[in-house]
Amino acid sequence: MDYHELSKMTVGKLREMAQEYEDLVGVTAMSKEKLIAELCQRMGIEMPHKIASGIDKTAVKGRIRELKKLRDQALADKDHATYKKILAEIHKLRHQLRRAIHVAAG
Repeated sequence: MDYHELSKMTVGKLREMAQEYEDLVGVTAMSKEKLIAELCQRMGIEMPHKIASGIDKTAVKGRIRELKKLRDQALADKDHATYKKILAEIHKLRHQLRRAIHVAAG
């Protein structure tokens, strides 16, 4: 079994698998990502890294930080139109980051 097989399983199946480990507590409250991480660790499966390709992740995150400061200022100034434009720009940048991230093979 590998990481990709675990990630395709349902949360219910992952919880059933995690029940086999007596010292693993809080299984029913864990999210799918946490369950997969715990099971990978227990089963000795290497988890692949997530990589952003085709985009300068550092620059985009820096721009998001700048926009958050501008957003807070627009909110303090009660400039609703600017606030909405900034929110839309932050949303667009976050969307670009999510689309650029993929799981590295192996």
